[in-house]
Parts: sequence; C-alpha cells; structure tokens
Amino acid sequence: GYTGSLSAACTGTIASGDGIDTNRNFSEKWRYDNEGASDSPTSDTYRGPSPESEPEVKSFHELMARIKPKWYVDYHSYANLVLYPVGWQVETYGGDTPLMEALAGTDRAPAVAGYDPDVGGELYTTNGEITDTMYLQENVMGYTVELDGGSGSPVGGTTTTGNAYGSN
Repeated sequence: GYTGSLSAACTGTIASGDGIDTNRNFSEKWRYDNEGASDSPTSDTYRGPSPESEPEVKSFHELMARIKPKWYVDYHSYANLVLYPVGWQVETYGGDTPLMEALAGTDRAPAVAGYDPDVGGELYTTNGEITDTMYLQENVMGYTVELDGGSGSPVGGTTTTGNAYGSN
C-alpha cells in the first residue's frame, strides 16, 4: 500500500509524483544513497526535498524524542517479515542484534510462525527510515513488521476496487 504524504496536486488517484514516501523522509541516513531511497519525485521511494520535510514525520520524531519509549513497532504491508535495525546498509547489524534476534527469532526458529525475522537491510536497503532513526538517534529498540496480505472482504483503503486512494 501507499505510505506517502500526498501533494496538493493529487487528483484523487495515487500515481507517480503524487508525494513523498514518509518512510524514507526521516533524518537517519537520509540521502545516504540512491539504492535505499530516491531523489526522483516520480519514484515510489522519493525521499523528499530534505530530512523530515513532511510535517507528520517531523512531528512524530519530536513526539518520540519527548516521550522516550523503550520499544517501537512500525507496521507495513505486506511480506510476512519481522525486521530490526539496521536497514540502511546490506547485512549491517546494530549493537542490540542479539536481543532483537532473541525476541524476533531466527530463520530456523521464528518467534512468529509464518514470518521471516531478520536485520532490515537483508530484504532491501532503506535510508531515511523510521526504525533506524528511532534506534540510532533516540535509542529506541524497534521492529518493522511486514504483515501478510490478509483475507476476506476488503476494508477501507485496502484494495483498489472502488477505492481511488488505496492500492495493494
């Protein structure tokens, strides 16, 4: 699904160039490279013009810095994964990897049946990403959980059928 911030020019249908991927707009490793996010406004992974340029990204980061949570979970759709920091570089592990792995499990023994646990950069790299920003800047342990595709009748925004704003 689309996780971006829509531009004022949005016509009611999400298309390339309609916004910024807010999960590439956080300040940690923002613009580190063009593999983990893009400078192109037509890309689905467009990082935006500057770190935390989107008000919802800036506000969220300020809130986390103020309340100082110990844990953070970011839900995405969908790939059946439990990812932990860091994701900005392939196979780069954070200092808390043993703890994160103990809670998420391993490829051979996942903590959640049907989900593949691993360091975020194993799937694909992301820079300017929320979980790395919370971990590396705010010392908040966190996971990105890529949910499964689900089943049953669609609910608000989960399918393009009859819905101009959502796509999966």
